[in-house]
Amino acid sequence: VIPILGRRRQRLLRPRRPMVAVGALVSLTRGGVDRGLAYRQLACSSLLASHHILRGDESVVPGLASLTANQSFELQVLDTGSAAFSAVAAFLHSDVSALVGGGSSGVTSQLVALAKATDTALVGYRSTSTTLRRASNSHFARTVPSDAAATAAMARLVRTVAWRHVAVIAEQSLWAESFVSSFLESARRENVTVIASSTFDAASPASRALAVRELTDSGASVVIGVMGDAAAGPLLRSARDCGALGAGTAWLFADGVSPAALSEQAVAQQLVGITPLSELLRGSLSLAASAEGSESHGRFLRAWQAEGAQPTGACRNPLFDEPAAFAAPPLLPAVAAYLYDAVISLAVALARAGPPHSGTAVLRELLALRLDGASGLVEFDHLGDRAEHSSSFRLTNFQQSGPASVGRLGSGGLHLSRPIEWRDGNLPPRDARLSAGGDVVRRTLLRLSLGRGGSEAGAEGG
Repeated sequence: VIPILGRRRQRLLRPRRPMVAVGALVSLTRGGVDRGLAYRQLACSSLLASHHILRGDESVVPGLASLTANQSFELQVLDTGSAAFSAVAAFLHSDVSALVGGGSSGVTSQLVALAKATDTALVGYRSTSTTLRRASNSHFARTVPSDAAATAAMARLVRTVAWRHVAVIAEQSLWAESFVSSFLESARRENVTVIASSTFDAASPASRALAVRELTDSGASVVIGVMGDAAAGPLLRSARDCGALGAGTAWLFADGVSPAALSEQAVAQQLVGITPLSELLRGSLSLAASAEGSESHGRFLRAWQAEGAQPTGACRNPLFDEPAAFAAPPLLPAVAAYLYDAVISLAVALARAGPPHSGTAVLRELLALRLDGASGLVEFDHLGDRAEHSSSFRLTNFQQSGPASVGRLGSGGLHLSRPIEWRDGNLPPRDARLSAGGDVVRRTLLRLSLGRGGSEAGAEGG
């Protein structure tokens, strides 16, 4: 790596070519195996942004033509290989002025250090860990809301339902550890008490059982789950066996649990006679960063469909040719919008900074940026995180018929678009540590939230 880094520094010292080249790092493969259409569509989302920049197409971002005028632009799709070392290698062997990526916080943490060493601007679209939130990260910003914003939203949701005591269970990973640490701070600000916090090794049944036992011993009826898709099924089975999942309980999952992925698991498990995951999840909630359902995301989806109708609508690039990319909506619609906005934001900042497009100059322009993108209003705070007031979250409820989007949570509070199906019926489980008076408050707040949500959903056209 050192010789390559030295050669890249020599290239950076030479005058940059007039063409502004941006590299989009996407996890197209893992262990040399193709990850499928969903991840190719993510790459195509970055190429859609590039097409709009080059054509001056304002169907998603109003005023885009004037924001990026007089700038030659090129986008290069780079495969991270789902690993930090291959992402670093892809960057070092490229000739780009700035980067968008990587696909996870672990990969991005390595890229942040390299971006600073090479004076290259880096914009994240999926890396949410609070460990990336450092004042010294002078070359990094992100369009996806950070875990700090996500945990603040989760704590507000707990308060809105009038719960005051929760337990936390998390898999043993750097992301989960960072998320839990941030949630503990957010919970304190919202006067929510975490009465138990346990971790488990996803590969160890004994570790899962011990962590779940700590939940049951705490007497908590509300559980915050912080884990990935693969860990959720085994953990929930352990929870069911120990009595921590059932009548009188509510589980709220962090962004690591994907409703779509869990639905696929549920179908496969039902075929082989295992208790369907959909049954274990019924009545649970998932809170994830997303602008889905908003007017801005609607513009993005319409532009996506329009691109598929173009004669050149196929997503062609040196790494793959995907004719079906725009034929159907993106399988990861929220991430695709954040990636689109990362490319657009970076292009605008590059245009404003001008040659030689140093990372510090580009980041300075990014932090002053304000635009209406695919994921809504895009603004950054002084550390490069997406501003909390411009962050929105989708609330998914695992219902009898499957995962359903039931509302959104943003700076204006919780707005429900349809009733939540709880495990026990129409009302959320009672906080085991609350009095009956608290139960009355909980019912009242939920009715108010549903009333606001119904009117606003109608105003937005559903």
